[in-house]
Amino acid sequence: MDGPSANWKFLDELKIDLCTDRSDRELLNMRSCGLHIVHGAFQTGHKARGWNVNSFLCAIYAMFKDIPARHADYVQLTGSSMFL
Repeated sequence: MDGPSANWKFLDELKIDLCTDRSDRELLNMRSCGLHIVHGAFQTGHKARGWNVNSFLCAIYAMFKDIPARHADYVQLTGSSMFL
């Protein structure tokens, strides 16, 4: 975190950018430190359900890390160029 002033400035600019994009997306404002609360709730929930989300995400990251051929295969199969 850069500090409260920089974080609030970034949030204000992001809201303006989303409004000018004219999409149906909305920004969920969790206030200044809400991300930690949401992260903790998500982590508690997936542990309680027995989901192994952390190891799954680490495996996907390792599979795509620095391997251009896998990047190309992913783009070809999914049609998406957005990576984790």
